[in-house]
Amino acid sequence: MKTILFVAGLGILLLLVAIIILVSLNWSVFYAQLATLMGAFVGTVVALIVVLATLKGDTFSDEFTTFVVVNTETHLPVFPNQINPDRNSLVYRLGHYSGLASPKLTDQTGKEIILFAGPQNVRDETPFYEELLQYEVVMEVIDMHNPNPWIRLTVGEPGPSVGANKPFKLSDADKKPLLDTCPDISKLRFSNNPVERQRLKVYSSRLPKNTTITLQPITSTERAGSEKHTVVLTKPYFFTIEITIEPAHFSGQTGIPANSGISPELATKSKTLMFQITMVARFERLTSGNRLTPELKDWTKWMFGRLQTKFSDTTPN
Repeated sequence: MKTILFVAGLGILLLLVAIIILVSLNWSVFYAQLATLMGAFVGTVVALIVVLATLKGDTFSDEFTTFVVVNTETHLPVFPNQINPDRNSLVYRLGHYSGLASPKLTDQTGKEIILFAGPQNVRDETPFYEELLQYEVVMEVIDMHNPNPWIRLTVGEPGPSVGANKPFKLSDADKKPLLDTCPDISKLRFSNNPVERQRLKVYSSRLPKNTTITLQPITSTERAGSEKHTVVLTKPYFFTIEITIEPAHFSGQTGIPANSGISPELATKSKTLMFQITMVARFERLTSGNRLTPELKDWTKWMFGRLQTKFSDTTPN
């Protein structure tokens, strides 16, 4: 917007200079047309001012708290003792975190393979789990736009379950490889997991056309435990959506949240890390009158709602 205003102002100035030079050199011819020329010039300036005054950007936001239950001895996620097929449940998420955050695996020959560096102490936990949530937020954004239903199979009860995914119907969307939309995700340590590596190869992005995703860690030199990780969705000239993950107040409590499915034995050596996820969408003034902008705002609010449904552990009043 600043660039456009500068170019417009420079153009008006050059136009004014050109008119002055031409009139001064051809006064006898332009004298009679002076009023008309000035009227046209003033009309152009007024039209520009009216258009700029009509265009207005927009900003809206939301936030919530999410839990990760950690074993105080290993600093890794605690695996729940229950099975819940609901993908939005805390039990399901904790089980998924446990598999995703496992820093090593054993191959068919019994050899141990190190996939990435896990948390070694309390100080390591905050950046480790923020990065895990950063990874999970990106994958959930991609998942919610997948028109194909997900299928989950378990041994014994409750058996197979099928989800009914209803993505937002975008009128101008791209379908391209996830790694083209978000190259940064391959740099996160969790992409070294064999299952995740395969997912990244085959997953497609169905976001609004020309939308990219960038991932950024924001470290703090002031105090430990105040790091942040962000997921930024950008469509040039239309919007910037920033999702920030940071420690919530009173994180590291020894109490285990309700409905976590963790046995009393594990609960005695577990703690709950709380993270705040803040979502802010900023829509550009330049395209506020574009036909796509209302749809993109509705899509953003839908996406915020889906993320909150998936990750929020806010306790009802």
